[in-house]
Parts: sequence; structure tokens; C-alpha cells
Amino acid sequence: TLEQLISGLMCPSKGAVDDEAPSSPQWVAELDVSIHPSELEAALRQRSAWGPGTVIDVYSASTGRWFAGLVAQINRDQLLMVRFVDPNGALLAKNLARTDLQLAAFGSHFAEMPSGFREVPSKSRPNSVVYMDATSGMKFNNLELAWRHHIERLIDPSVDPAKYAERPGTMGLGSPCVGPVGCYGA
Repeated sequence: TLEQLISGLMCPSKGAVDDEAPSSPQWVAELDVSIHPSELEAALRQRSAWGPGTVIDVYSASTGRWFAGLVAQINRDQLLMVRFVDPNGALLAKNLARTDLQLAAFGSHFAEMPSGFREVPSKSRPNSVVYMDATSGMKFNNLELAWRHHIERLIDPSVDPAKYAERPGTMGLGSPCVGPVGCYGA
């Protein structure tokens, strides 16, 4: 219910597997959790839609900063397993309730490009950019899809991004141009 989500949002995950958070709730003071009550219901609806493959922001208490994370799975207790990459390039995981204050919508606290990506001008959309993965040559129209590709590739290098991407040349709004560097005007 909405009341349960609201009460869960007000405190850290209970029973979450999170070795980073100290036993005292001091890490809560480090988070910017200001949200106007009128925005609370919309935020909770957005969180309820998070599922495997969703890119979100995740807070690391041990580093004191936010990262882009990928919801990898939801366990039977409804905890989200979020995978993220630390500053040293290591793939880490946290299990948190979707209402935990250490999670936020993508771009709320973090807007960096994944390692090995660069911003390049779009060939099909004047005054726009795409995010190119230098390793694969694939281009993505937004950072969210670039991060999804980056983290999924670290989890399993054989993952085919075509499962969430449009085919080369189909330049729908917000969709990546999947293919080599010169793919259909990206």
C-alpha cells in the first residue's frame, strides 16, 4: 500500500543485506532526501515500477557518493539487487528495499558517463549528442541506456543489448543506435 511505501521511504531498509552501511544511521545524514510531499506519491509510483534492467542511482556509504546502478533482480522478499561499478572499476552489489533512501531515480544524483564512453555529435539529430562505447563502437542516445549496456557487459560479456535496444537505423526517441560507429546517421 502507499502507506507502507511511505513508511519504508522514511527509514533505511530493514533486513537488507548491505555491508556498507554502518550500524548507526549516520549515513542517512549524508543523503539529500528533500522531497516535497506533493511529489512523494509520484516518486513512490516510479519506484514501484523499478524492475530488472532499470538503471537507477545508488548511494555507497563506504565511498560517500552516488553511482549509476542496474537493478539486476528482485528477490522473494522484494529487495532489489542493484549492481554498480565503484571508482576502481569493480562490480559491486547491494540488496535494498525499493523505498530505501540509498536509491533514487537515474540522474537524480549522478550524471557521469560510463568508463570507456565518450560523447559524440549525432549525425541524424542536429545539435544533439550520442554516447559511444569505444570498446564495441555502439552508440546510445541517452546515458541511461549507455549505463545499462556498460553494467550488463561487466556482469555478462555475452549479453546482447538488442534485447532492450532498437535495431540499427531505427532512431526512435531515446533509443540507441546499435551497431558500428557509422550506424545510420547516429
